[in-house]
Amino acid sequence: MSTKPAYRPDIDGLRAVAVLSVVLYHYGATWLPGGFTGVDVFFVISGFVITAKLRKEMEAGAFSILGFYDGRVRRIFPALLTMLAVTMAAGWFILMPGDYATLGESAAFAAFGLGNLFFLWNSGYFDQASELQPLLHTWSLGVEEQFYVVWPLILWLALRFLRSPIALAGLCLTIVVGGLIYAQYLVSTDPTAAFYLALPRSWELAVGAALIFLPAVHHRLMGNIMAAAGALLIAYSLLFIQADGAFPGLAAAYACFGAALIVWPKNHTLMSAALSFKPIVFIGLISYSLYLWHWPVLVLYRHYANGDMPSTTASTVLVGISALFSVISWRYVEIPFRSRSALALSAAKLVPSAFLIAALVSSSGLLISTFQGWPIRVTEEATRLNDIDAMWAWQCPAQVMPTGSPNERCSFGADWSSSTNRALLWGDSHAQHLVPILDVIGKEEGISFILRESCPAALGLSIHREWPAVANFRSQCQDVQKDMEAILASDSSIRTVVLASSWAKLAGHRIYSDDQANAGLSHNELIRIGISEVANRITRLGKKVVLVENLPYPGRNLTRCAAGKASGLFRAPCPTNIDASSRPDELAISDGMLASLARDGLTVVSPKTTMCHADDCISTFRGQLIWRDATHLRRDLPVAAYQQLGELTGLAAALKPD
Repeated sequence: MSTKPAYRPDIDGLRAVAVLSVVLYHYGATWLPGGFTGVDVFFVISGFVITAKLRKEMEAGAFSILGFYDGRVRRIFPALLTMLAVTMAAGWFILMPGDYATLGESAAFAAFGLGNLFFLWNSGYFDQASELQPLLHTWSLGVEEQFYVVWPLILWLALRFLRSPIALAGLCLTIVVGGLIYAQYLVSTDPTAAFYLALPRSWELAVGAALIFLPAVHHRLMGNIMAAAGALLIAYSLLFIQADGAFPGLAAAYACFGAALIVWPKNHTLMSAALSFKPIVFIGLISYSLYLWHWPVLVLYRHYANGDMPSTTASTVLVGISALFSVISWRYVEIPFRSRSALALSAAKLVPSAFLIAALVSSSGLLISTFQGWPIRVTEEATRLNDIDAMWAWQCPAQVMPTGSPNERCSFGADWSSSTNRALLWGDSHAQHLVPILDVIGKEEGISFILRESCPAALGLSIHREWPAVANFRSQCQDVQKDMEAILASDSSIRTVVLASSWAKLAGHRIYSDDQANAGLSHNELIRIGISEVANRITRLGKKVVLVENLPYPGRNLTRCAAGKASGLFRAPCPTNIDASSRPDELAISDGMLASLARDGLTVVSPKTTMCHADDCISTFRGQLIWRDATHLRRDLPVAAYQQLGELTGLAAALKPD
């Protein structure tokens, strides 16, 4: 008796839908905002296929753990390790040392199915942008492989003690419900862990596993209704789930349950017939290789293009290249290694051999990381320009305990303890990048500053921001508001409060109000209300409010461009000036809103009026780029640069004592 489940071409067709959704999303299809949920469809399919195979082998008495891992190794490792090796080789010619070192370290993890853990442990505000990590997509393989470490044992025990299919289905559904509850909890408390860890994702694979034990649906009409409902759920997920929303958790249920409703019916539904169309099935057959190759091809191109997304034409070419690599990988790597007749190695020899090769690939990655991405490949100037950590480094002169606050704050400018003219800088990273400028101004004018970061002043009263990436962000901002009011009410020597934040970027996330009267207002209008609320509170305490508009940032990483030019690596030519006519539209919209507050009596500093001219905006000072990245000033420039920037931004004039 064969222990191999019957082949279903419609499942390969569903794989094609999943992989194409992911590819289109990654290549910039704005009409498919939820394309990333194709990965969740993959999870359901994997849970179904693997559990079907395991059940048949276990019930036939033909299961062995070594044989199971022999199958997993043949399916996953050859194409994965090939992709890792080729990506590391290509990275030598394209990636700057820091990026190459990160690639090497992530490859060392991914070679053993631990890519999700690497990205869990290496995610943060100023870490290398996730969209420029060539191996980011390996997180999903890590989730699956870690699931397969424990699932065979759980299933073996379940089949031994729970012989009824209904009981077995109940076990799987219990995992689904419990896992979904846990995932939803983790989304609100630790969203990064909810996304990358195997445990909060395991319920998605368990959805597919449950289908193996649920009664088969043979009624044609019922099967068609279920499949149609499943297609609608997947379509909703692809078209309406947003990447910046709370995900995975309940938001992943649409794609998962949609996939389950398509896979569950065993009869020949209209949906299964459509998904069994041979060209679609072929895409499903190469879906694993296409998933592996499409992302590094895109990311390496973006590094070549100095961070820019490809044009529509370039995207089409890159997708074609990815497809070509995928067909070659499927035909000459996947098929031969999966065929036991072509590769006649016993499981006892194949599994350890595969792990030895994985160790070699992993060691290569560790070598790249250990030698810091081989900086000998690039010029000294490129290395200096690529050191984004050094560009953000700024040593706080002193930590002080402000009156009314339970926590120490960074103080700069004049000495806090002896100053009678104190000020408070309040905002996010766009306040932090002003610190060296204010330090110079403070020393010249006798003003002592303290910094309160982490939340823009516009948020925390009646206006709030939906930001699932930061757990309890609303309550954090409310705590900042209370802390600031306590400090300002307790210290009469604080005369000025400087409000600075990424106002334009802030409006790019969902902003909402507790006041129903504000429903329907634009994000910028809501931010204006939030600033007015906090400014009124500050002025009632007798303090001056200085509101800093957005600095005229380039919106693209000029430093990466300059480093690429100087590196000698394979990079596209790019400009390092800021074309005033092509600055992000979000700046003009946001600055218009902030300027309206000046008419309400606030002191509004408008850096663009002096930092920009007819054709361009300032990007260099004495030959040095002043921008760290697409939106932040460097914090390691000479003092003379910050003196000039103080004048150019208008901060020096706005803070000059009356």
